[in-house]
Amino acid sequence: MAIALYVQYVDHIEPCLLCMLQRVFYVALGLTALVAALHYRARFARYLYNWLALIFTLLGLLAAGRQVWLQHLPPSSQANSFCLPGYKYLIENQAWSVLFKAIFSNAPDCAKISWTFLRLSMAEWSLVLFIVLLLLVLRQFRARSK
Repeated sequence: MAIALYVQYVDHIEPCLLCMLQRVFYVALGLTALVAALHYRARFARYLYNWLALIFTLLGLLAAGRQVWLQHLPPSSQANSFCLPGYKYLIENQAWSVLFKAIFSNAPDCAKISWTFLRLSMAEWSLVLFIVLLLLVLRQFRARSK
């Protein structure tokens, strides 16, 4: 989140809808981990937090994977995509149906690579991080089953 916020507010690169969705899943996963760390004694609570972490990680992995897939499509298939107003406008005007349609369509903003580090885009780094988090969550499941 720190890198994403730095890129947004210091480098002035606006995030796309899939980037914002990935941020939501990072925050949800972080809050789940925080609550779990504070309230992890009961067996049912451990079970619930592990499942919540798994769900948020898989959803984040799906969003990051979709964005990486969109970024690797040929430009000709991205040309048929439609342009939308920014996510701030959609949220402020409560255009939720348009927002969800945009997330699951070939939005041109999500296909654009505007930041790289070590030849990987931010979406690819996010995908790698969600894979690592998935492995950690699965390790936690395995540790709790013993």
